[in-house]
Amino acid sequence: MRIRVLFAPLAFVATFAVQAAPAEAASAVQSTNCPSGLCAQFAAEDAIPVIKSYSFTMPGAGSAAITFNGSLFCASTVIADKVIDLVSAIGTTSSGSIPATTPSYLRHAHVLKDDADHSFDSSTSFNLASTRVINYSSGGSKQVYFRIARLRQDDGTTCYVNGGSFSVIVTP
Repeated sequence: MRIRVLFAPLAFVATFAVQAAPAEAASAVQSTNCPSGLCAQFAAEDAIPVIKSYSFTMPGAGSAAITFNGSLFCASTVIADKVIDLVSAIGTTSSGSIPATTPSYLRHAHVLKDDADHSFDSSTSFNLASTRVINYSSGGSKQVYFRIARLRQDDGTTCYVNGGSFSVIVTP
């Protein structure tokens, strides 16, 4: 008994007859690190500056996946336990509070412990890697900021932000 497959060529033709329109490609841009590697430095009594800002161009409406990479090093030179409690986020404004509901919100908290014989300064490091997706309704130049806000920073402590680079992937 012979069986013939008559519909196979039609399936083959149908497979090649449907073609999707080419999609617009995503593009990526990256900032340079902060000059000399140090982005900012602040003691407990200092105002905390904008850590880094970055401008990029959206070709039209779409989304931008924005990543910030850097590190935060905090140290105490005081003979006592000291608290560092900071928050950070990528945002579209250079000032104002950083609510816990902010996308990319990170909290950085640590007690800098004094050792029993006071033989060394206490320090700690935090990874500031942060990512946020922002949807834009139109194209043009866009500005983003990486900011840190203080919840608590005891006297006698100083923090340094190092590295500090943005990368942005734009999708139409």
